[in-house]
Amino acid sequence: MKTGALPVKALAAGKSGFEKMIIPSGQSKFLVYEKHIEQGLSDENHFIVKEYDLHEFMKSNYNLETIEITNLKDALNVLLA
Repeated sequence: MKTGALPVKALAAGKSGFEKMIIPSGQSKFLVYEKHIEQGLSDENHFIVKEYDLHEFMKSNYNLETIEITNLKDALNVLLA
């Protein structure tokens, strides 16, 4: 099952000063649809799809380490370490 709005939750954690965040395994990639306006005769709007890696983005922008887990035991190991 996918976790909804994971990038938004990661941004909130990063802006709040958290240093680590556990995320479900396999959900570190996310897509962003950026609006692009092509200037010309008809000023057409379209979207460009960009893929981001949550690990890289959060580490470089907020110094937040995201750790992928597959089960509750993994989560406990991270939290108790």
